[in-house]
Amino acid sequence: ITTNANGYTVLAAGNFNLNGTVTPPNLIENAGNLIGPTTIDGALTWQAGNWNGVGQATVSAGSTLFISTGADHDLANGVLINHGTVRWTGGRIRGGGSSSNPGTTCENHGLWEIAGDLTINNDYGANGAVFHNDGVVRKSTGAVSGQATFANGVLFRQTAGLLNVMAGAFVLQGGGQFTGGAVTGPG
Repeated sequence: ITTNANGYTVLAAGNFNLNGTVTPPNLIENAGNLIGPTTIDGALTWQAGNWNGVGQATVSAGSTLFISTGADHDLANGVLINHGTVRWTGGRIRGGGSSSNPGTTCENHGLWEIAGDLTINNDYGANGAVFHNDGVVRKSTGAVSGQATFANGVLFRQTAGLLNVMAGAFVLQGGGQFTGGAVTGPG
């Protein structure tokens, strides 16, 4: 899919199999289902819709995935690999999966910015969710008493990289494994 800098392509209903590379600067998913392996090379705004069973979605180096709006962003039985930037500003990321499926895996090798008091959870249950960080996870904004929450059933695993909490709190309810990297806060 290719668009120019002045137009938008909106995925608004149905199933979308982006079996290959997505290269637009102005691609928006605001409904429907992303299915099949996908590589984001450019920018994609995920406003609504689901990625359940997507297989593997990859954000290439130099590319950006915007996760926005208050809608749920469902990623059951899928893998999201970030080598670029994920800017998460709204909505829950709902993970997990059935007992015969792998659950949810998020791998961050780039920058994953949490801009608000947001939650990744295990609403789909069974095999749960794992967030692996060897890049930078940054909680950049939020209320002083607000929190980014990795809910029960979501394991946060850091083998390298940086967890940078600049505002509010970063709450791990599903456990954490810190075998490398660093954790920093403001000041």
